[in-house]
Amino acid sequence: MNGWIQAGSVEELRDQGPKLIKGGIVVFYHEDQVHALDNRCPHLGFPLHMGSLCNGILTCHWHHARFDVCSGERSTLGQMMFLYTILPFMTD
Repeated sequence: MNGWIQAGSVEELRDQGPKLIKGGIVVFYHEDQVHALDNRCPHLGFPLHMGSLCNGILTCHWHHARFDVCSGERSTLGQMMFLYTILPFMTD
């Protein structure tokens, strides 16, 4: 797994909620998919693993900026979150 970071199993992510991993990446399980985003809100850097996720919208608790976890798109101001590629990894 050169260059890849293991975030955990799908079951762990589903059961445990948002997970902060190395490099400032937050991983969310939402609607049977896993999404990984930059953990910092682009507005003022709030740690988004402490935000709330409802109906696919991640809300920053500092100034209530809202982001779609599937696209990274912000609902206002046209800012985007950096999204990371998630690959399923199976072990025996």
